Amino acid sequence: DQTSWQLSHTFYNDSFSHKELGVTVGGLNTDTINSAVNGRWDGQYGNVYATVSDSYDRKNHDHLSAFTGTYSSTLAVSRYGVNLGASGTDDLLGAVLVDVKGFSEQDEESQDLQLEARVAGSRTLQLGQSDSVLFPYPGFQSGFVEVNDSSQGNQQGTTNIINGAGNRELMLLPGKLRYREVSASFNYNYIGRLLLPAAVKKFPIVGLNSAMLLVAEDGGFTLEINGSEKELYLLSGQQFLKCPLSVEKKRASIRYSGDVTCSVVTYSQLPELKQPKLRGNVQTAQREVAP
Repeated sequence: DQTSWQLSHTFYNDSFSHKELGVTVGGLNTDTINSAVNGRWDGQYGNVYATVSDSYDRKNHDHLSAFTGTYSSTLAVSRYGVNLGASGTDDLLGAVLVDVKGFSEQDEESQDLQLEARVAGSRTLQLGQSDSVLFPYPGFQSGFVEVNDSSQGNQQGTTNIINGAGNRELMLLPGKLRYREVSASFNYNYIGRLLLPAAVKKFPIVGLNSAMLLVAEDGGFTLEINGSEKELYLLSGQQFLKCPLSVEKKRASIRYSGDVTCSVVTYSQLPELKQPKLRGNVQTAQREVAP
């Protein structure tokens, strides 16, 4: 009698791209042993499938091995360059190119910052600084293209998309490319206590280079500021203040600065590269604190 037998197991991972790994072992009685390992990856730059197999004849001590593989992708050539994307499933394809132009004023700790992009019928893909992704899209079909902050929780701060966020309607002719440019900033979140000169405590405190600043009566503060900034600049009455930011400890995306001693500076001591931006903030702040 002859008995055919087979054992197989497949592993899947569908977070942001489809990954699949399968292992199969079988045979005919114990005379022939067949084994195979197959893998599949449907990723940002195309779809790959490969199989490595081996058949062993124990009687003749003979191996018969084989390898097969396929790769398919979408190629777009336009004024934005040459781009590869995932494989399309339609003969009449257009494409959507989402291009992250780089996060403004990056520092080393914000390099892992992520955004998420998708079009109707596709998986959500993650993009980092200066990344781009090409989505194939069937022609003559209505849908959408969407860009949002990443839902991943390993970020060191807060992503603020300046341009290109949200959901927009989409319909393409075959062979046409829709371009979506995205720019963003990366902010850190601080808490601590501001130690202010006595002469300025009676005036309201206005942050000049902060995205958000809340100050309590005892000087306790909550701050959101661009990731490249190492000092907080304030306006109190007619006085400018400089407050150096340090990090005593971190928990998740919150940085604890402890007591921060602020000193009075002149307008000329404000960072030169920031002065055009600060000038507008100063004028607005002075109007807000004017009696």
